[in-house]
Amino acid sequence: MEAGYEEMLQSKEVAVRADGVRGIAQTPSVQGLDLLVSLVQSERSAAVAMVAADAATQMAITLRRQNAGTIPEGWSGKLAKAAFASDPVRNPTQLQLASFDSSRANLGRLRRALRDTRSDVRRGALEALRYLLGSAFTDRGAVARAMQPWFKESGWAPETLRHMASLLADAGAVEVARACGHLTHEGNDVLARLESSEGFDGVWVGTGHDLYERGHGAPKGWACTTAGRIISATGSRDIAPVVDGVSLRVLHRVDVESEGEAQMLYEGHVLRPLKQDELLYFMGHYGEAAADHPEAGAALAALAEGMTDQRTLTKLEPLLIWVQGDPAGSLARWDELLDGARPLSEFWFWRGLVRHQQGDAEGAREDLEVFVGKAKRKADWRDHAQELLDAWG
Repeated sequence: MEAGYEEMLQSKEVAVRADGVRGIAQTPSVQGLDLLVSLVQSERSAAVAMVAADAATQMAITLRRQNAGTIPEGWSGKLAKAAFASDPVRNPTQLQLASFDSSRANLGRLRRALRDTRSDVRRGALEALRYLLGSAFTDRGAVARAMQPWFKESGWAPETLRHMASLLADAGAVEVARACGHLTHEGNDVLARLESSEGFDGVWVGTGHDLYERGHGAPKGWACTTAGRIISATGSRDIAPVVDGVSLRVLHRVDVESEGEAQMLYEGHVLRPLKQDELLYFMGHYGEAAADHPEAGAALAALAEGMTDQRTLTKLEPLLIWVQGDPAGSLARWDELLDGARPLSEFWFWRGLVRHQQGDAEGAREDLEVFVGKAKRKADWRDHAQELLDAWG
């Protein structure tokens, strides 16, 4: 945490203090989280306090993910306490800090905020519930079951009931959402989408973030769902779209108006469908692992159907032969391409991956060394090839 950002918090200018908060939020740390949470209550500007509450929420989400799904020791209760330390009508965003604690006591406090007569407080509580239900580290089924009796109570604002039901639907809490009796037409459509096996089979890649954690990165980790099984780095096992009344998929919405993208929460990871234009990236990083499972290769080949970019297809077709269980056929095709006129330096990289997966460590090293020697300094895959050479020793 840079001292300059802390100094900005002493400015008389609201905009400068807000920028200081955003600066602190760039580097997640327990120290930074402590400072942001204190600002939620002490900051004299309601606008800056809202920025601090949102920044603290995002920092806590990141720290939890980095800590294998566990909020830093003692912080779950601290955050929940800060969420209700003062009347949230001044800063409804502070209620987001209650989204890290699924205890009965904290859910009870959220319930009271959801029933508040002030609409701003209710909206803040709904946002907290969205974050709570939308985490890869929340037991969504347990939270949904704890909420189920709420729908039988009188005195709710009708729009709050509808929003709660929609949140349960988006979170894939199929059993409870359908039983609550207050689903909108849209909510029923979401449940039908998440329960269905349609769109479930395919290749999924990790986002590298929790569901509502901001930020974008390259795909990180992968899984393949096909024929009632899921294949991932942890092995292969039977699977179904809905387990114990909870869908593995959730609907991620950028905002309440967006259609949303179906994503999957699996073993503490958020996964999204692999896109066709990411196939080469996938092969370069996860091709060796996928080649151990020909059924994953079949799913990758299905995703490539309809691709028309010939330059990409020239590289992709031998790789698809490889991951579908025919490494010899793939190597033969790479040999043909390398014997052709003016072969691309990248061809050596791809052949090296196939060789390495087949146990030809010496041949793989030779190919990657040729590629690194021939490729321009900023060429695609050059840095990754060097990283692999370093890792292979």
